This record gives sequence, structure tokens and C-alpha cells, in this order.
Amino acid sequence: MFLSFFLFTIFFFICTGFGFVCLNQITKIKSPILLMPLSISFGISAYFFSTHIIEYLIGPQAASITSIFILLITTIIIFIANRNNLTKPESEINKGQLIILCSIAIIISIVSFIAIFRYGVFDKEFHVP
Repeated sequence: MFLSFFLFTIFFFICTGFGFVCLNQITKIKSPILLMPLSISFGISAYFFSTHIIEYLIGPQAASITSIFILLITTIIIFIANRNNLTKPESEINKGQLIILCSIAIIISIVSFIAIFRYGVFDKEFHVP
């Protein structure tokens, strides 16, 4: 279970980092209230998009690993290319409120992961002929 949690954490941080760097550096979004949820959804959406495109070329298992490396390399390239003109996020709420929002989101993610890992989400009775 520890390895699964560790791999999920790596996946989550790579996708979130990709979303944050793209939204912050390319679109110049400065609000942390927008950047946090949008970076997660944009990163995971980019992962799904790239996985489905690459899947037709090299197969599903290799496509998922390749997509993660592509997102990581793209994040590093965008960050290095824009290191001289970094956009600093402007705070709209105080730091305590931001920590509470982030911790609630992390707790929900961890609880969802544990529930999915423990009970599964695929019901064989209705989906398998």
C-alpha cells in the first residue's frame, strides 16, 4: 500500500506541477485561489489527453508512463524558459485561509485514494457481460 500511495503522490505532484507552471507562466494567472484547483484539473486533463493520444501509438501501459515523463519534461522546459520573468502569485486571502483550503483538498484526495484502493470502483456485476 505504501508503494501505491508513493506512486500516486508522485503522479499527483507531476500533474499539478505541470498545470501550475502552464497556467502561471503561459496564461499569467496570478490568483492562488484560481491556480490551485485549476492546476490540478488542467494537469490531470493534460495527462489523460496525452495518454489517449500516445496510447494509439505504443499501447496503454507504456503510454501512461510516457505521458508522465512528457509532462515532467515539459514542466521543466517551460520553467527554465521563463525563469527570468516568473509571475509571482498575488494573494487574495491570507495565508491561514489558504493553508486550510489546501489541507482540506489534500485530505479529500487521500481519503478518496484510500477508499478506491480498499473497496475498488469497478462493479463487475453490471459491467462485465
